Amino acid sequence: MRVILTREINTWERTMKMMKNLRFSGQGIGLSVVATVGLLSFPALAEKSPSMEDMWRMIQEQQQIIEQQQRQIEVLMNRADETDEKIEATGDMVESVAEGSGGPGGWWTRTSIGGYGELHHEGGDKDEIDFHRFVLFINHDFTDDIHLFTEVELEHALAGEGEEGEVELEQAFIKFDFNQDKGAVNAGLFLIPM
Repeated sequence: MRVILTREINTWERTMKMMKNLRFSGQGIGLSVVATVGLLSFPALAEKSPSMEDMWRMIQEQQQIIEQQQRQIEVLMNRADETDEKIEATGDMVESVAEGSGGPGGWWTRTSIGGYGELHHEGGDKDEIDFHRFVLFINHDFTDDIHLFTEVELEHALAGEGEEGEVELEQAFIKFDFNQDKGAVNAGLFLIPM
């Protein structure tokens, strides 16, 4: 504001010097032209300039706005940093799961369920279906060296009193691996190979 005010005062002083140096020739046109040019070149005369108190108040208000915006920027930057950390952690987790190196997984990631069966259909007078054999096995790896193996067999679909079917626990044992499958100990119920 100081620079603008100084320029306008200098303009006013020049206008006044021009009016003093003007020789009145009786026509009056020169004086009115110089006065009009002087008034047009000094717009501060037409408007009231703010007082020093008003200027100080405006500066303080603007400073408060700047400080508020700086706090908002800081909050947003912190949120952006937190988001970046979450994205990085998510990416790391996805990569570790894709590489098979673990990650949050429950027992189901180390458990396998399978089975097989044999179904017979007898047509003619009987016209019946018989599950001659249905075998279900559930295996679980407790660690890289300790494994559980189970096998349950259902024969002839129905089991119970007066029925010819039966349910048997064929195998249920824990295998302890020593030295990566070069030596192992099995404990439990298991079939002996023939």
